[in-house]
Amino acid sequence: MQNPSVTFIQTQSVLPQNGQPLKDGESVFVRVLQDKGGSYLVSFAGSRFNVQSERTLTPGETFPATLKLADGKLFVVPKETITAPLAGQEAGLFSALESLGLPAQEASVFLVQFLQQGGFKIDVPLIKKALSFGAHFPGKEKKASEIALMLLKKGIEPSESLIQKLMLMFENSGSGTGGENSQNPQKDEEDEKTFLDNIFKTPLSKNEAGLLTLVNQVSADSHHWFFLPYEWNFSGENKSISASGMMRFLLDTENNQLLRLVLDANTLAYKHFFVLYYEQGELARLTFCTEPPLNQSEAKEAGALLSSFVADFNGGRTVGAVYDEAALVQGVCTVGEPPACVSGVA
Repeated sequence: MQNPSVTFIQTQSVLPQNGQPLKDGESVFVRVLQDKGGSYLVSFAGSRFNVQSERTLTPGETFPATLKLADGKLFVVPKETITAPLAGQEAGLFSALESLGLPAQEASVFLVQFLQQGGFKIDVPLIKKALSFGAHFPGKEKKASEIALMLLKKGIEPSESLIQKLMLMFENSGSGTGGENSQNPQKDEEDEKTFLDNIFKTPLSKNEAGLLTLVNQVSADSHHWFFLPYEWNFSGENKSISASGMMRFLLDTENNQLLRLVLDANTLAYKHFFVLYYEQGELARLTFCTEPPLNQSEAKEAGALLSSFVADFNGGRTVGAVYDEAALVQGVCTVGEPPACVSGVA
């Protein structure tokens, strides 16, 4: 396995927005936010920087790097690793993937993350099949592979056309242009039941269901991802707020329990990401992050407000909200949590 050659990113700014000076030799986690044509907007150390790069960068790309200061300029040197979330443990993981016959590439790791975060066993044949579909989508291999694997886990045979439609649907979920996807597939004829009861117990025929409804209703495993696009509007005396995005429920249909809620909320100023972890039906942990990222004081203030807000809907029980870039949704439902050791092979 070959590591990519070391490249440099140069920026004229050496002081982040939070006022904390950057240090020579400091390790940072870099996220590419935008291709601005000739330069890139990236975030690290709690701030955003306009940079120029000797190699092509892709929005959404992440990597660990080391800072080098020279002649009043800042150089960000990517560390010699293929996948940023794997710093410090990538060698063992890639070795494990290769021993299973899987290609040592970022998409393979991403699919391992998808399976582990969903509580599924590592299924090598399904991963290989999903990767083969992802290869038909240059530049979007990870997301396409994830959609293919999600369909396979639901017992739905993927096709390039179906993957493309789902990819567009999920990408548009926060733009207010969801079309049929903005409609609630659940009917109101069973108002006495809770929302989760309807998810678990109200079937819809394939002929009546839209694309998203079909994906939501079909499941071949006790762990099941359910997707609900939404729009939210609030008007007060002094301001009005609008947000839209996708709620992703990881359900245990065997025990009728919610395991995880992954939520993104897109506003004019920020993209917000939230991951709520449940144990025995109770909220146990909450992480969040934003794009652009918050500085340390902003993150602390936002966490306190979020904890207070959640307590109002959690029977007064407080759960600390932790700002963590791993909460960022990197695909359809997979977040940036580093994968554990590869085990539980199906």
